[in-house]
Amino acid sequence: MASSGVSINQITRDQICIKALKKCGQCAEGEPVVQEMVNDAADDLNRMIKGFQADGVKLWTMQEQ
Repeated sequence: MASSGVSINQITRDQICIKALKKCGQCAEGEPVVQEMVNDAADDLNRMIKGFQADGVKLWTMQEQ
């Protein structure tokens, strides 16, 4: 089977937040995560990204350099 060589790694905002909550010990592996915790983590993630942008960090590009 032919392949284009392009890899698309799609991860949702909630998946990022859940992984972060588990890494920092806010919930145990296999334990269900409360949606309120995910929402709070998403708010924190948004603030982090806005802070990076305010500092001039380029998070998004149109092509790889």
